[in-house]
Amino acid sequence: MTLPNGAVVVSVAWADMQPSGSGTGRGCGMQAHPAGTPLDTLGAAVVCEVELSDGGEGPTLLMYGAGGVARYTVTGRDGTGAEAGVGMTGFLVTRPAPENGVMRLDLVDGGSREWAVVGRSPDEIVDRAGWGALD
Repeated sequence: MTLPNGAVVVSVAWADMQPSGSGTGRGCGMQAHPAGTPLDTLGAAVVCEVELSDGGEGPTLLMYGAGGVARYTVTGRDGTGAEAGVGMTGFLVTRPAPENGVMRLDLVDGGSREWAVVGRSPDEIVDRAGWGALD
């Protein structure tokens, strides 16, 4: 979503829909980007509480890269637990999710971008460093 001041907010949610049309879902988090950020160079990496097949919930990492993203990688801040995907392949889901991770986007044009993985804060908008209004 593009705000009136030009800033861009990426919001991620998940849903588990049944053929009957019923299902469950929830918001996972929102991240703000500066005005003028090209939408085709955005990606999202969000830790979300996803309902597991046994009925419980667990932290899951959801990742996505837009059309201008050639590759996206998420690692823990200590450099471990790398997970990677290729842009426009849909969401890549992995478990366990690294806490305080970093997402790196390698762009089709050769550039790169890097920002924090959105933690479990479904009702709060965080910046690219992962900080919210109350931090």
